[in-house]
Formats: sequence, structure tokens, C-alpha cells
Amino acid sequence: CNTSFQVLDNTAYSDVSIGGCAVKTNFIPARYCEPLTWDATTSKVKMPARADWEKLINTYDPTPPNDPGYLVLDCEKLYLTGSTATVANRLAILKQLQQWAQALRPNRVLGWYGLINKENISTDSAGKIAAYNGIAQLMDMHPGYTAYFPTLYMKTNATSPYTGYSFATEL
Repeated sequence: CNTSFQVLDNTAYSDVSIGGCAVKTNFIPARYCEPLTWDATTSKVKMPARADWEKLINTYDPTPPNDPGYLVLDCEKLYLTGSTATVANRLAILKQLQQWAQALRPNRVLGWYGLINKENISTDSAGKIAAYNGIAQLMDMHPGYTAYFPTLYMKTNATSPYTGYSFATEL
């Protein structure tokens, strides 16, 4: 496709594209990440076992490990929101998961979906600064092979369906 603008197709299907000029990505939805990163009995985030994380990556990114491409991870329970301590804890987990994923898929551009958006950003300024610094730290881990996939939609109010989109003003 001869265009300077690319659409990354992160539909919820692994190894499939909508076609046209869209660039295929492999996407791991939150519903598969959550059981590994959330302890429902304590309502706290947790670090999964490395073998479980690797199994998840291998299941939803079926292309050969050394091929180039994109891998989008959606782990909503690890969003960078809350106090600076909460952000730091979640960031430590995200960093480890990202290292494990990039060890398995060294030539993929790997990125996190969401992590910060206008709907879930911390309301205290220290937590907000920690969250944006966390995104920068994740981006710096494997330069040229790390991306941030912002949430392109959000609820316009607490009761409506997703009818519009809005970006965090700080981005």
C-alpha cells in the first residue's frame, strides 16, 4: 500500500486482518489477560507465572516467533491509575510482562492497549505524573519495538454507550 498513513488492525482475532491497507496485528484481549493478572479473591493485581504468560503469548500470537509484526496487549486491570504506589506496583508487573513477551517475540513491535485514558487516569497529580512517566519507561525498554496504543473511544457520560471518543488532554 503506498500511503504515509497506516491503520493498525487490532480486531479481537489473532493473525487476521480486515484487509485493504490495514497492517495486521495480533491482539490479546483483556478477557484473556485478566485471569493471569488479577486475583479475584483479594481484588488485587498479581504477577502471573512466566510459563502462563508465555502460553498466552504463544496462543494469541501464532505467527513465527522471529517474524516482524505487531503484538497488542490489553491488560485492563493493570491500567496506570491510582496512587503513586499503585502505579509503581502495576508498572513493575507491566515491565516484567513486556520483557517476557519481547524475549518470545524479539522482532515484534509490542504495545499496551489503553493503560491511560481520560476515563481512568488518576485524579491526584502525583499519580498522574507517575502514570505518564510509566508509559515513557515502557516505551524506552526496547526502542523501536515498543508502542503505545491509546484507547480511541470512551463513554461520553457514565450511562451512555460508547458514542464518541476523547483523548487524555495530557497526551
